[in-house]
Amino acid sequence: GRRMHVRYRKRGKKTTSDYYCSTHGHEKTYCQTLSGRVIDESVSDLLLELFTPMAVDMVFQIQEELKKRLESLDKMQKQHIERLEYEVNLAKKRYMQVDPDNRLVACTLEAEWNQKLRALKEAHEEYEKKRMSNIYNLNEQERKELIALVSDFPQLWNVSTSLKFQ
Repeated sequence: GRRMHVRYRKRGKKTTSDYYCSTHGHEKTYCQTLSGRVIDESVSDLLLELFTPMAVDMVFQIQEELKKRLESLDKMQKQHIERLEYEVNLAKKRYMQVDPDNRLVACTLEAEWNQKLRALKEAHEEYEKKRMSNIYNLNEQERKELIALVSDFPQLWNVSTSLKFQ
């Protein structure tokens, strides 16, 4: 149940790793030690198994679904802003039509107008913040490059790991 640490050592020209758990924080007493090679090879095998063009295609499909949902949310937020703009214009019109001698009513209508203006400003800010956080989508060229990279990934990974595990 304790945290594992990694230790790197030079053995000749090679660097090896070990994963260990030290008891009570003492570096010299280990409750468990595992060869880094075994763990690294297992992670490598799992990565190669999961990182396939079909998995990337699934990610693209999920991204398209999320994009459709975001577009739907965007449409709803725009409609909400339009309703708030209508309410602001209506409150402004009421305020402008009030008799200036009737100060109590004028103050109430002005406060209502200001409240609606604040709500509209907050809605615009929230909309822009959400829109900017959801802005990145892959274009077709980036998709092709990513698929090419994933197709080449096993060969690239095997070359780099064979150098590491030798």
